[in-house]
Amino acid sequence: MSNQPHPAPTEETEDEARNPDFDDGIVVWNDSFSGRYRPVAYDRQFDDQWRLFLERKEGFHAHTGVEVSDPYIDDRIEELTGQRGLLARRKWGLLYPLLACVNILSGRDARRKVGGTLLLEPYFPADFFAGKRCLDFGCGGGRWTRVLLALGALVKSVDVSQNGLESTRRFNPDTEYLDLFSVAARPDLVEAFDFTISWGVVMCTHDPLVAFQNAARTVRPGGYLYLMVY
Repeated sequence: MSNQPHPAPTEETEDEARNPDFDDGIVVWNDSFSGRYRPVAYDRQFDDQWRLFLERKEGFHAHTGVEVSDPYIDDRIEELTGQRGLLARRKWGLLYPLLACVNILSGRDARRKVGGTLLLEPYFPADFFAGKRCLDFGCGGGRWTRVLLALGALVKSVDVSQNGLESTRRFNPDTEYLDLFSVAARPDLVEAFDFTISWGVVMCTHDPLVAFQNAARTVRPGGYLYLMVY
């Protein structure tokens, strides 16, 4: 949770629901906002991002926060496991070291890292996800779904964006519409997953505390929750 001061929430009219992050420009991970904002139509607020991603519009693709092409997925796998070039090694075999040198010398590796990377310590072992049931909660365009599938996981992908789901469905048939605040109505999802990832989602909601609790609710006892907030 951030210790930085936040502006007071905007006063709402009876027919106006606001998202503190999206509408008021407040970067939120602060429990004091819990209950002070009402739910908004997240499917409308965030769908354009993934429509523009699918349309390959400048600024909406080819960066670490969204891209689903193999080199970017290899970067995300490295973030989770420390294992470099997993998909490239599978594709190129003995030629991989040559490809890796070309990517470094050409600057491709550096250009992909625009937008930032997060290297975990300790890493998950490369074989950790094999056969595990995983939930990509707020899957967006599907980058983390692709990562988990590449590592051998059984993945369910959920989001409120129809364009995000359209993108993710290219990689994973187990994809459906669901928002963070509907978990209570889905007992089949409660304590159902070995690993849940919710990347850059909960702090974009009207109530990050409840959003966090609902994401955590999907993880079985002894399982793992991988949550990124900014």
